[in-house]
Amino acid sequence: MAETKLQNTILILCHSRHVQEKLEEAYAHLIHQAMLPFKIRVESNPHPGLLDKLLDTTNCLIFVEKDPANSDESVLRLNTIRKKFRASGHQFVLLANSRFDYLSLAMKFDIGNILMEDQFDPQIIAALTKKLMGDDFFGFTPFFPDGYPIYDQKYEIKGEVQIFRLEESFFQDFIDTLEENQRNNFTTYITELAVNALA
Repeated sequence: MAETKLQNTILILCHSRHVQEKLEEAYAHLIHQAMLPFKIRVESNPHPGLLDKLLDTTNCLIFVEKDPANSDESVLRLNTIRKKFRASGHQFVLLANSRFDYLSLAMKFDIGNILMEDQFDPQIIAALTKKLMGDDFFGFTPFFPDGYPIYDQKYEIKGEVQIFRLEESFFQDFIDTLEENQRNNFTTYITELAVNALA
């Protein structure tokens, strides 16, 4: 029987069991509720043979995590995976937490998508997945399915930039116009976009 080529695979390469389980639960919810416009397969920490097969046969969205307990080895592994998969056009998301300087790590490895480990809300995961695996990579629609207000403001960032709390330094006036439940999403995404642009 000929193998059917899978269109989209979610790869979770994660050391923290609780983070892995939260992400798996979020995707199980998205699949069960049919919240994505395409089919996905979820693989967590697959063996090297399967990893190589997925590289060549599917479109992958790869969630990676730095292991704070084994930092050097973790960074080497992350670099190897990134080089292998980035060359084939696969997308990466850095699973971040406050135990390490995740913005510098994202810049070092040219990862423009960051997801904080305490923000595994299925709506956010769905929006991120649609953005990175769907047809609206540059648009806001995946993150604001009910539309979004127009706010016309120009920001110029130059010279030496302090990345920590960048969103508060430059975008606080806009953040203040948002509803409380939108503020966390905005600060996460604007930080991601600004770091990616600066990098």
